[in-house]
Amino acid sequence: MAKKFYGIGLNLGHGSKGFLSTVADKRLVTDDLTALLFTNPGERINNPDFGVGLERFLFEPNDSVLVDVIKKTIVSQVNKYLSIVNIVSIGFTNNEDILRCKLMFTIKDVTAVGEVLTLQRDIQRT
Repeated sequence: MAKKFYGIGLNLGHGSKGFLSTVADKRLVTDDLTALLFTNPGERINNPDFGVGLERFLFEPNDSVLVDVIKKTIVSQVNKYLSIVNIVSIGFTNNEDILRCKLMFTIKDVTAVGEVLTLQRDIQRT
């Protein structure tokens, strides 16, 4: 039997059930993964190690060493804080204005066999 996960969604807004709407399973895990990627280490109260802080890498030199550091950081953070997520692949595209991060992943006991979810986020240089 598949497990069910419930929680508060990432986007807070007024819905049919008030300001805090609940989300489940794939949406919840995707929101949690997004929060993990964009939270800077030290931002979370009582958990200073939480977060990848992708935006802090925007102005770093675009080379294979940096990509390896980011990938290792993502994998270690996911293993520590979202152990239900199995990362299939991590890819980056970098041009003058945008760093694009694309994660392909599965969720233990939730995604069907062969089903791979994709989370793609663009980080804009300002």
